[in-house]
Amino acid sequence: MLSFFKVFETGFKHLDSREIGRTTREWIKDVFDEACKDVLPERLKRFNEDRQEKVVEKYVYENCRVAAAHASKNFASDADMSSETRRLSVAADIMRALARHYIRTAFSFSDSYLSDEIN
Repeated sequence: MLSFFKVFETGFKHLDSREIGRTTREWIKDVFDEACKDVLPERLKRFNEDRQEKVVEKYVYENCRVAAAHASKNFASDADMSSETRRLSVAADIMRALARHYIRTAFSFSDSYLSDEIN
């Protein structure tokens, strides 16, 4: 999951390190609906249930990226628990969609193996 996050976070590496997180969260907020339009509805529903009213960009940054990279007392994540493994699996679908959206839009790459047409 962290690798997916790093894909779109690289677009902001030119910024001061203190600005990268804020700018990344803003980007997530701006593109989330478009990026996730092809995520299976049941996975998107589960993701929304998991975030429990926390705004999408904050949940992705704190509960997905930070949990995978820096699990701590403030951002607990125990992948040995089946409920956490399921939550991270659902979140990985979202992170993958965000990463693919970034690649498609930033580099004008196609999603298709059969065509160079950009959707």
